[in-house]
Amino acid sequence: MRRYGANRIGVVMGTSTSGIAETENAVRSLMVSGEYPEGYHDQRGARRIGRICGSLPPKPVARFPQYPRPVHRVVTPFLARRLLNLGLCDAVVVGGVDSLCKMTVQGFASLEAMALEYCRPLTATRDGINIGEGAAIFLMSRDVGEVRLLGGAGSSDAHHISAPHPQGDGAFRAMRDALLDGRLQATDIDYLNLHGTGTPQNDSMECIAVNRLFGDGTPCSSTCKSMTGHTLGAAAALELLLLLVIIEQW
Repeated sequence: MRRYGANRIGVVMGTSTSGIAETENAVRSLMVSGEYPEGYHDQRGARRIGRICGSLPPKPVARFPQYPRPVHRVVTPFLARRLLNLGLCDAVVVGGVDSLCKMTVQGFASLEAMALEYCRPLTATRDGINIGEGAAIFLMSRDVGEVRLLGGAGSSDAHHISAPHPQGDGAFRAMRDALLDGRLQATDIDYLNLHGTGTPQNDSMECIAVNRLFGDGTPCSSTCKSMTGHTLGAAAALELLLLLVIIEQW
């Protein structure tokens, strides 16, 4: 804050289910006692929800007088870079955070996507995911440092509400366009950190997409899911943090 000024710092933070556990508890209290817990607000009447999916984690930041702007609830480092390149910010707090709730666990269970034991990404015996929770936050600026974001991209194949395209079209386009954005060739990449959820469909399509773009000569693995579980909105940021630790120890 002292270096850049509060109005020159943006927030790009990702989450998936943060806040849902509080809503679960509130609904449970309403069913048992007929009243919401003190401090909780519903959407009806003059009161409004203060803790719902998507309102966290940026919501608590607004309580501070030095509240930074702009704020986005989608965690993409290249979105943070865009804010810097457009001159809207001099620094961006970027990352992700997610917490466990029953709805998420039961939702993945209803999809039959949960592993019976520990998840085993990219193995022939993989049978699903484990759900985890975590957080990782970074500060991105224009300052030259040891770690740089060279390129990024996003895509949406709109194939299915809960299943990836079997040939990994969306993942392929995102990786291809990220290389183009960074003016890199596939052969410039020394290592790929895969999403590797451990579900049969995800790992299959991801391997197909990687092979289409990089061939079979680029080392790759899934570093986090078997140790932390799938942390949903925090997954990308948490795995980036782990990669930085690995590179530092290399």
